[in-house]
Amino acid sequence: MQITLPPEVEAMLHRQVASGRYSSPTQALIQAIYLLDDLDDCWQQADPEKLRQLVQEGWDSGLSPKTVKDAFPELRGETIASPGNPSD
Repeated sequence: MQITLPPEVEAMLHRQVASGRYSSPTQALIQAIYLLDDLDDCWQQADPEKLRQLVQEGWDSGLSPKTVKDAFPELRGETIASPGNPSD
């Protein structure tokens, strides 16, 4: 199979290889296709009403004082160092 990619997509693949994360554009593209397939599976199994409810709960909860930088370590279960926190 041969495919033609837009220049910006080709550049993304080359950036991924240059980062050292992948050994070739083909490897990066294969991983992307696996991720797309996983995402499609998630959407097919999703309950639209439950998703609406969760989104509404998020909106209703208001703005969080946390930044994205704070959120990702928390999602990974890492301790977040903060000033005045005795566990730091």
